[in-house]
Amino acid sequence: MKRIFLYIIATGFLLAGCAEREKVESVTASIVIDESGLDPEVVRPASYEVTLTNNLSNLSSTVNSSDGRASVPGLVPGLYSVNVKAQTKNGAFVYMLSGSTRSASFISDGDSYEIPVQSAKISSLLFKEIYINGSPGWYFRDQFYEIYNNGPETVYLDGICFAETVYANWDYSVVYQWDIPDAGKYVFVEIVWQIPGSGTDYPLAPGESASIAQWATNHTAESLGGASSIDNSGCEFEAIEKERTLWNGIVINDGPAINMQRVINAGGYDMPQWLISVYNSDIIMFKPSKPLENANFISTLNGSESGREVLIDDIYDAVQWKGNISDGDKLHLPAALDAGFNIAGGGYHNLSFARKVSGEMEDGSPTFQDTNNSTNDFEVFDKPVHRRYNTKKPSWNTWEK
Repeated sequence: MKRIFLYIIATGFLLAGCAEREKVESVTASIVIDESGLDPEVVRPASYEVTLTNNLSNLSSTVNSSDGRASVPGLVPGLYSVNVKAQTKNGAFVYMLSGSTRSASFISDGDSYEIPVQSAKISSLLFKEIYINGSPGWYFRDQFYEIYNNGPETVYLDGICFAETVYANWDYSVVYQWDIPDAGKYVFVEIVWQIPGSGTDYPLAPGESASIAQWATNHTAESLGGASSIDNSGCEFEAIEKERTLWNGIVINDGPAINMQRVINAGGYDMPQWLISVYNSDIIMFKPSKPLENANFISTLNGSESGREVLIDDIYDAVQWKGNISDGDKLHLPAALDAGFNIAGGGYHNLSFARKVSGEMEDGSPTFQDTNNSTNDFEVFDKPVHRRYNTKKPSWNTWEK
């Protein structure tokens, strides 16, 4: 009998508590989005996704903003975490815009809180696989660089440039300083290869990849020594300008791949194709924001080198590698472009750097990790593979078998 009586009392208190909670009036919160800190180049979104989470109950409400404001009704008065986010696109760049706080107080109806937003610039185009290591027998003409559209929209490869940066002399005893104002805004290069086109000739849809070969031919052929394991004849582009017979009788022939253009040659080199070091180097992919001039080069202040400046803000992706881990204190690229490096492990071992898969697109195509740190983002494989993970080729490549 006592237990029944206590149960009735407890139930009464519980019901009374519920009734009290039902009497709590909800409030409407106002979120003001502050875009004043965004760079002019960042495309402003039409709206932001705004999420408010009660710090006590962990219950959330999500709405979309309009004209820089969001109204969130039906909130229990209290302290809230606020997160706003949006995504915009400018060419091959995607901008992730976000802002947050964990201490927004909404007690009265109409209470307002301002959230500043910042942007993170992420390129849709990235290096998916880089094979520069060379094959046994000191064979290096089979190098290739595969790029990938990791974003949600088609991008155009017309005008995209590739280069190896100039950082120091051969033994790093002189780190170059360049005779240009605000030198820290640039990296410097001697040779630049560019994809031709009028602007829309070479589309790359989401989930598609394209390869740039040093020489787009079948390097497994016996006539080339048979040392290589890779057939580059299906590559989309090749960095050669014309057919040429080498000193050993090998003919660098011009295949179906689209010839890139050597638009900068600050060193005056007369090489039949684009060769990247198999030991210590880096590669950048960029689209110049102003026309490239193959003259009036920038000189070094502490050496006899000259080169062309490339704005860091124009660079889509950059990857660097070293012969071994002990060379990690001699990085060519600023951390904003690549905070880590890959290890080539010496040359001519057939090794290839391939980017790690991070997820997939709606159609099942892979997405790849991009943290601007090659150490984290790439894996080393003992054999190069074109379109690893079954990425798609572009529709205009009609010659790949």
